[in-house]
Amino acid sequence: MGHVSIPSPIHSALKRAFRLLAPTGMQNMLALHKLWLERQPWPDLVELPPGREILILAPHFDDEAIGPGGTLAKHARAGHRLTVVFMTDGRRGDPTAIDGALSPEERARRQDALMATRKTEAAEAARILGIGAVYHLDAPEERLSPSREIVERFRDILKAVRPDLVYLPFLTDRMPDHTATNAVLMATADERLEFRVCGYEVWNPLYSNIMVNIEETFAQKCEAIRAHASQLRFNTYIACVTGLNAYRAACHLNGEGHAEAFYLASLQEYRYLFEALRV
Repeated sequence: MGHVSIPSPIHSALKRAFRLLAPTGMQNMLALHKLWLERQPWPDLVELPPGREILILAPHFDDEAIGPGGTLAKHARAGHRLTVVFMTDGRRGDPTAIDGALSPEERARRQDALMATRKTEAAEAARILGIGAVYHLDAPEERLSPSREIVERFRDILKAVRPDLVYLPFLTDRMPDHTATNAVLMATADERLEFRVCGYEVWNPLYSNIMVNIEETFAQKCEAIRAHASQLRFNTYIACVTGLNAYRAACHLNGEGHAEAFYLASLQEYRYLFEALRV
């Protein structure tokens, strides 16, 4: 289809109508995409995002491995200190544990057992990736929010860790607990803190501005995912990340090996993007 020229008066009228009638969220998303495409035409290949005190926010047990696992392993090999915060308790990670036909007592028993299992799996995955410290906020899965209790507990972690780089699912990742993780960070981090934010991808590919070659740590990443054995009953995550990370290698690595894609920003820039997407 060739280029169609719209007369200026009609063009202006259409823009006014769009601003009046289109949902705010749609307008914000389009504006954000325009910002990305104009400012970052091609992602940079970096050895690692800058930082030595690394904090990883994982909405669920396994997000830390599925998303940035290969890059985290490279941080550990470089001698950087890694801390992970698991935001939710994992109680809904097995359909048989939330079956409405169960008695309340049996449902609670199964969920308690599942949460214990998933914490054990997460500890092993952290060991494999070289993560030295693990925190649990234990918010009910699928009900995470920036409540006063969660924000206060997370603020204590920020004060203790004092990170210079924070990983979390990027703010356009369409999973409620992933979105809420961004809201918790934004509600907690104030202007006195100075760290970079590195958004990673789990359920939705992102417009990346940096990429990391993880070929040397890809097997380690897959081993960490396998540690979350309870979840591999329901999804072939290793096949999924193999495809995604191989596809990401097309950008700088001629399609050979594996890479992870991120959106790296200052805390101030990330907050601006977060606010731009709020309805």
